[in-house]
Amino acid sequence: MELTVRPLAAPDFDGFIRYWLELSPAEIASMGVTVHRIPSANRVRSDLKEMVTSSYKELRRFVLA
Repeated sequence: MELTVRPLAAPDFDGFIRYWLELSPAEIASMGVTVHRIPSANRVRSDLKEMVTSSYKELRRFVLA
């Protein structure tokens, strides 16, 4: 199997959002994430859309797939 790394793209959004929103509170806590700080699916999707349409100089965050 070959491993590749690339910027997240629009077709990846659903899987990315499901990953974070389907974690149990214990799984989230084990990663050091504060449960109540995870945004809604709509907010995550909006943020991801902004990320993939912005220039690299404008980015505030970046996700790899």
